[in-house]
Amino acid sequence: MVGETAQPGGSLRDRASLGEITPEMLAAAFPAWRKPVRAGDAWITMRSGTQEQWGPGSLRRMSLSARTLGGLAEQLEVQSYLDRLDPGELAAIWRQGQIPADEAPAARP
Repeated sequence: MVGETAQPGGSLRDRASLGEITPEMLAAAFPAWRKPVRAGDAWITMRSGTQEQWGPGSLRRMSLSARTLGGLAEQLEVQSYLDRLDPGELAAIWRQGQIPADEAPAARP
């Protein structure tokens, strides 16, 4: 399941709410992404690939940044969701400009 750690203790969302999220946890939960590092006042992570600049594929990012590890975890969950979509589903989200409310990572338990 997206956002689950390989360690006992629950999901990243549970740990983030307790302030326990770490770069190591994100690296373990999202192995396609590099271990997050601090850059000034933000956390950043990257993955291999080419960033598309236009069209549905532009929703799939190759680098992410956030002020908190919890914010970065949320973005990583969104990217994980987008990565699982077939081209038609990704195109529908790109046209609509948002992930369906019942599919958004924040809406899931």
